[in-house]
Amino acid sequence: MRSRNRMLLPLLALMLAVAALSGCGSDTTTTIEPLPNEGEIGRQILDGEALVAERCIVCHDLQRVDETSYDAVGWEATVERMADKGAQLTEDEKSAVVEYLSNR
Repeated sequence: MRSRNRMLLPLLALMLAVAALSGCGSDTTTTIEPLPNEGEIGRQILDGEALVAERCIVCHDLQRVDETSYDAVGWEATVERMADKGAQLTEDEKSAVVEYLSNR
């Protein structure tokens, strides 16, 4: 019986060590959630340059857009005219496109 107890003690110590070490590992399932609206001010941030490259090339090559220089009022009128002709842009997207085009 005494030799059996001698084997149980190291086995118990080994089990405790394994249990302790398994609790020390890094938790790979932990994710860091971004703060609400982090990097935003109440709405989605839109990339005007990407929108121009994606939406305007449906009807125009980018050279035509690059060669045209309007101020914000001119680009706003142009973008509205293009939307009336079928350009698929939301109001926020129109604003992002006008902002990009008038500041490049």
